[in-house]
Amino acid sequence: MTEHDTAPSHDVLPQAITLEEALMIAITLHQAGTLDAAAEIYQRVLEYAPEHPDALHFMGMLAHDRGHNDEAIRLIARSVALVPNHAVFRSNFGNLLLDNEQFADAEREYRAALALDPDRPDTLNNYGVLCKALKRYDEAE
Repeated sequence: MTEHDTAPSHDVLPQAITLEEALMIAITLHQAGTLDAAAEIYQRVLEYAPEHPDALHFMGMLAHDRGHNDEAIRLIARSVALVPNHAVFRSNFGNLLLDNEQFADAEREYRAALALDPDRPDTLNNYGVLCKALKRYDEAE
């Protein structure tokens, strides 16, 4: 091989992957705390499918992890608008709104999530946190 020949790159996968496979890789990276790599993959998914509800949701969660709450709210609001009957999206949206002291909006999202999945422990807990913040202690119990 001469210096002008090019060897195949070992950094590039030879086959394409689906959007769902890419999203699963990004989620795994996100959970491992590798936020830059996860963000890059979420962004690529969104470039290809701008209204992909899961990619919007997880990109919003990553934005929140980075302290970009306005962007997080915007992205997760879009995922909720696309899939309003997704209890996890609604609950996580409630969490963002609660963190930003948008109590009435957070309550709306928690109630919507509980209407979809009334026994969801994390949503019940978060709704209790909201009630406590609003000094509705009996309801928080």
